[in-house]
Amino acid sequence: MNADQEGAGSAALGIATLRVWCGAWFLLMAALKLPVWGADWDLPARFAKWLEMAAATGAHPQYRLVLKGLLANPQALLYGTAFVEAGLGMMFVLGLHTRVACAGAIFLYVNYWLATARLGFTALAPTLTIGVTAACLWIGDAGRHYGVDGVRARRKPTTLTPPIRS
Repeated sequence: MNADQEGAGSAALGIATLRVWCGAWFLLMAALKLPVWGADWDLPARFAKWLEMAAATGAHPQYRLVLKGLLANPQALLYGTAFVEAGLGMMFVLGLHTRVACAGAIFLYVNYWLATARLGFTALAPTLTIGVTAACLWIGDAGRHYGVDGVRARRKPTTLTPPIRS
């Protein structure tokens, strides 16, 4: 193995590690939204208060209407967000349809950014990190390295119809 192949292997391992970390982060964020962490679980109420505050002052002006519409049922939004984050987390960890997962993560990042844009960099930093990570994983095609996407890409294509014999 020459130096170029060795460097490519370590780069693949690095991007695969980043992909798994991103997936673990999404799984952790989804798990924290579920009521399994204690009897005093009041996250839906706190989420509703945060939505009200963001709709009043913290959100991007054009995004405030979206947030006001979401205030109708914050618990459904909370569970929906947890479900999407868990799905993205599993896709990242397994390396399954990684570019689709990256697009979903970037979509979530843009929504989080629009909702918290006026709260400052400290509120944006974690989601900015995930958004940039997702963009890098998209560019690097992270699922092709140590993931299900790579296994699928290395398989020989099969045909659905039998070969025609003449």
